[in-house]
Amino acid sequence: MGIELTLKDIKEPLLEEELVEKGGKVQTPYLVDTVKGTEMYEADDIISYLIGETI
Repeated sequence: MGIELTLKDIKEPLLEEELVEKGGKVQTPYLVDTVKGTEMYEADDIISYLIGETI
C-alpha cells in the first residue's frame, strides 16, 4: 500500500506512558496519522481508515 510507518513497542515504559498520554489507555493497536492528524484504536477501524486513505 506504500504506507510509511513507525512501530513502537509499548513494553518500553516511556512508550507505554506516551500511548496513555495520547489515547488515554494501554491498548494496541493505536494508529497516529501525523499527516491528517487522525488517531484511533481498534484494528478494524484502522484497516478501514488505511484502505480509505489509499484508494
